[in-house]
Amino acid sequence: MNMQWAVERLREVMHPPARGDMADWDAVYEQCGLRFPQDYRDFVSVYGGGTIDDYLGISTPPTGESFYGDLLEDLESPAEEDENHPYPYPPYPGTEKLIRWASDPDGDDAFWVLGSDDPDQWSVAVKNHQGRSWSSFDGGMAEFLLAIVTGRYSSPFAAADFPSPRPLYRNWRDEDE
Repeated sequence: MNMQWAVERLREVMHPPARGDMADWDAVYEQCGLRFPQDYRDFVSVYGGGTIDDYLGISTPPTGESFYGDLLEDLESPAEEDENHPYPYPPYPGTEKLIRWASDPDGDDAFWVLGSDDPDQWSVAVKNHQGRSWSSFDGGMAEFLLAIVTGRYSSPFAAADFPSPRPLYRNWRDEDE
């Protein structure tokens, strides 16, 4: 099977670590009843759980000793909604479901919007907690990251210096060294 195009392009602009993570996607499906997008599965196998520029943390299903293997935990306890700034979509498992796949130290979160039964059609929404705003991206997770690191899409995250001109991905193995 060919790698999803956006992940291939990401590899050119944000060099991957020595190895990614091997997730058991059948076990993930058995546990939560969801199939995840191909671009995300490819991203996990190439990059693994970790951070972009030591800022944006990318969650994965449980894999080894990874601190980032908390993706399925967010299915059980969706992101909190505050009364001053409600989500435009109900958290998973609402009608228009959200699943968090990334977060940053400023409290911003990136979600898939499950607007389709086909996970490859899921789009991205980001809640910027400091600006108390939502932004939407009509594309998948890897395409969203690619658009941000190449400057084709303005980063909705709070840090003004994210991403850096030469984004660096550090997976959990690198952080343990």
